[in-house]
Amino acid sequence: METELSGRHGRQADGLQDDPVGGTVCHFWTSPPGGQTGPPVRWLGQSDGVRHELAAPGGLPRGGSIPLMRRLDELNAVGADVAPEALAQSAGWLLPPDLAATTTAPQQTLLRQFAFADAAAQIYQARRRQALISLSVVAPTAVAALEVYKDGLGPQLWVGVLAIYPLGLLWGVVRVRGVRARGDDTRQIDYRALAEGLRIQLVWSLAGIDQDVTDEYLHTLRGEFQWVRGAIRAVVLAARLQAPDLVATPRLDVVQARWVADQRAYFQRSVVDKQRRARRFDRVVGAFLAVSFVASVALGPTRVWAAVTSAGAGWDGSLELFGALALACAAALAAVVERLHLPELARQHDRMFLVFRRAEAWLEPMIAEADPASAQAVVAELGRVALHENAAWVLLHRSRPMEAMGV
Repeated sequence: METELSGRHGRQADGLQDDPVGGTVCHFWTSPPGGQTGPPVRWLGQSDGVRHELAAPGGLPRGGSIPLMRRLDELNAVGADVAPEALAQSAGWLLPPDLAATTTAPQQTLLRQFAFADAAAQIYQARRRQALISLSVVAPTAVAALEVYKDGLGPQLWVGVLAIYPLGLLWGVVRVRGVRARGDDTRQIDYRALAEGLRIQLVWSLAGIDQDVTDEYLHTLRGEFQWVRGAIRAVVLAARLQAPDLVATPRLDVVQARWVADQRAYFQRSVVDKQRRARRFDRVVGAFLAVSFVASVALGPTRVWAAVTSAGAGWDGSLELFGALALACAAALAAVVERLHLPELARQHDRMFLVFRRAEAWLEPMIAEADPASAQAVVAELGRVALHENAAWVLLHRSRPMEAMGV
């Protein structure tokens, strides 16, 4: 009990960034007949060296009283939304069924939990994308309604059109608060970090590397993100209950083909895709700005010409509408692009492509010449680099929370 509460099995931290990795203890009170008695079950935690007893009505603490349990409860609740096909697809991306069937029981546990975290991250990624698209429509729609109202409409329409502007802004605020309250924006980040940690833990196990991912991962992200490290430890503990040792006969050829080569190809495709999308978005934003500029330049002469000749009446209102709407569309689209982080991710993935390509080139002769020690050293270092890259990805996405565009 003492070693679990204090963390790291009672040892001092290995480095300045190493936090105690303890946990909550369920204490069953036992005593000899006639000895000291107490509650049959109590839950203990320790923070900053101070032990405290957690409130546990009925003998079991509510998830909200323990951050790790609360976040795990939230993750488990996503299980109803994860289809079996999605789990199979996520697992197959790392290990196809024929290879997965040849792994050990602990490795299969790691693979199942990785697939679950990966599928959950995809669910919230889709929800975040839908929220971004819907929020990007708020500002252009509100601006268009206001401009149309200014041009004048029949008495049956003007009230409804004018109401679109404040209602649109109100909807944007409510939508953002709903996204944040449900955690749609942050859960994708959390579950992607959990999936990456479990992926590296499984890869290290397949490579015969007896290291704990939690000793390398997310040191720079404290607070709520500590639950990810705790969740990985819980999965590793469940895997070790099936067999004491996570590592077995090294399968470096599988690691090379199903992780190193696959990740190298993914980062290579990702760089090209993100650079192409960034250029496309830049062109579209530039086109909207050009339309707004042309409309604003033409607005003055059009109004003068209409005042002098009484011709072209109504064109000035249309130009004003097109100019304002194009400017609002450019601003909303630029806000979406900013939250997609395309240029930053392209640079980050380009670096990771080079790292994985170099590792792939190094591992090939090591595996061919049956030099497992050198190959394991490369895989261990590559895993740490991938974990640090994922932590940078988390920080990048956490730096720009979702908000209503133009509100």
